[in-house]
Amino acid sequence: MEKTFNLIIEDNPFYNKTQIREMLRNEPRSVENIKICNVEDVSLQPNQNFYYIVTKITEYLNFNYDLTLFDNIPIKIKETLKNNNNLKLLFIELNESDFENTIELFDLKIKEEKINPKQIYYIGANHKFNQLKEKCKSEINVYTLNHGQFYNCQRLTFTNPEYTTDKDFIFMTHNRNVKPHRVGLLSLLKKYNLLDSIDWSLLKGSELKRMFDENGKLVEWFFPNIFTIEEVIDLSESLKYLSILGDKKSQYELEIDFNSDGYRYDYDEAYRSKCYLKSYINITTETNYDSPFIVHITEKTFNPFNFYQIPIFVATYQHVKYLRDLCGFDMFDDLINHSYDNEIDNGKRLFMIVEEIKRLNENPQVIKDFYINNKDRFFKNREIIFKLLEDKKDYNFFKNLI
Repeated sequence: MEKTFNLIIEDNPFYNKTQIREMLRNEPRSVENIKICNVEDVSLQPNQNFYYIVTKITEYLNFNYDLTLFDNIPIKIKETLKNNNNLKLLFIELNESDFENTIELFDLKIKEEKINPKQIYYIGANHKFNQLKEKCKSEINVYTLNHGQFYNCQRLTFTNPEYTTDKDFIFMTHNRNVKPHRVGLLSLLKKYNLLDSIDWSLLKGSELKRMFDENGKLVEWFFPNIFTIEEVIDLSESLKYLSILGDKKSQYELEIDFNSDGYRYDYDEAYRSKCYLKSYINITTETNYDSPFIVHITEKTFNPFNFYQIPIFVATYQHVKYLRDLCGFDMFDDLINHSYDNEIDNGKRLFMIVEEIKRLNENPQVIKDFYINNKDRFFKNREIIFKLLEDKKDYNFFKNLI
């Protein structure tokens, strides 16, 4: 008798039947043998595992330990969980890493609800879920999805970039949303007179004005995890420059609006513009920067490898390490000093990154010669993107749940 993925749909406020089926069946999960069951089946078939899926988790998370998500799970499901170990609750966030205190929040709420943590699976995009679990001594099951990795790499395989050795800029750094580490990077580059020679953007830069009070002083909560008060004062001129400048497009975005609706970024159009082909080094500002318990690898990380660029990552502690260990990317350590990746202090890490940019900026010919002489290494990095599409980790994980 063929085993089935027994899925309970009834009274699910998070997803309907069609949406859950599609989520499970889509690559790289590819769960085909799905059986829709009733909650009563759980106690009738104690030797079978049953699953109730909860999604849209980030809509219910905040930093005040007020996790309202559990309030939306039907009482019938909660009671069945308490009385039947063969019912499992899957919390799935396909693309996001969530917060550093996510696992702790769930652990507290589960204990409050008197639910067995071993029946709970927290599934998302943070590669340090296991460390978070160990940190709060939780028995919740955790798993890091390859969903974002798969679809971002899939999109990039259609780009067919050229390998061009004659580029207009040594560096580029493209930024969309206003975040402290991005503004901090740009303000430091401005302070050291590097910004004008870099192809850079801050597409929503006009939002930075809201971070200043009526006296023209930057709000104190913007940089607490990166700069000291003295460092913010030292960067005040650079910060004022960025706030006055407003929305800033990069050199190759001037005639194109990749951000037209204010929310969705048109990656396909950005890739067609060839803006990634005009710079040797991509200073990649990832989504997350602050937490040492988060490594969130998004499309931003894959872009430099796809477009034959040398990467420097403005990201969380050990981001580079995970790219080496998980993916096997060549980080060009014989040219780039990635020691910043080992610095857990956010402020020190950012200053180390800028010092490395300053060093490289003083040796442009070394970078150009390196690029010409190491063509095969850049091509091998792009080949890894294709290999990542063959990863069956998600498929095996869900298969083993049956």
